[in-house]
Amino acid sequence: MTLPDIAAALRDLHVSISQQQDLTKVVIQDAENTRAEFRTVTAGATNPLVNRALGNYAQGIVKLRDGSWLLAEAGGILAEYARAIGIDLPPQQPSEEKRKVGGSTPPLAT
Repeated sequence: MTLPDIAAALRDLHVSISQQQDLTKVVIQDAENTRAEFRTVTAGATNPLVNRALGNYAQGIVKLRDGSWLLAEAGGILAEYARAIGIDLPPQQPSEEKRKVGGSTPPLAT
């Protein structure tokens, strides 16, 4: 495999990581919107299962954000590696909002 072949493969991988991160951001936004809608519909509910469901939504969103952060980190590491072997790729930096979940998270019902 030649350096141009390696460069092309690294660029393709870098683009794929960026696309997956963009897709993850859309999924996170959809999950946040669904959680907010569920929260509005169930406002004032006293059933512990409602609070558990809202807590599960929040935990899922946190995990999705962690995945998005890891994708960004992988893109950054890939770019650093590419630079080390003489290939320029745009760096990707993980977001500082790794664990931010829209709104306040209700306590989990036990």
